[in-house]
Amino acid sequence: METERVRGHDRMQHLENLVRQEREDRIQSLEDQLNPIRNDLRGIEAGIDAERNARVQKEREILDTLHEESAKIEEQLQVEKEERLARQAELYNRITTEIKRENQWIEDFQMRTRSEFAKDRNDIEKEMDNRFEHQDILIKDIQHFISTFQKTLKAVGEKS
Repeated sequence: METERVRGHDRMQHLENLVRQEREDRIQSLEDQLNPIRNDLRGIEAGIDAERNARVQKEREILDTLHEESAKIEEQLQVEKEERLARQAELYNRITTEIKRENQWIEDFQMRTRSEFAKDRNDIEKEMDNRFEHQDILIKDIQHFISTFQKTLKAVGEKS
């Protein structure tokens, strides 16, 4: 029973590690995708400083696009996080339910086994009592027979 819990705990730990690794991988992937954009922005900013008056409108468009993409990415990350948390909660509930069901089955099995052993023990004790009673009756009958036989031999011996 304890090994089931340990196995369940190890399984849960493994799943949490997988979720954490997935999150780290996705964050790293996003960072890898954003780094070239960030580098491009630095170059654009240097060019914008030199040609600020001519490119003010273009800069606003780029910033708007970046904000939209950033908002989209943040929204996607939030949605993904919420979905992952929901899946974790569901998995935890299923695991907890399964563990409870298995523990109940084990308890029921132990109860049935103990009940069967108690019944078998009672049956064996009754059988032993019955055999001892029959042996006692048999011994009394043999004693009575021997006593009667001795009396008969004594009576026959006295007549002779």
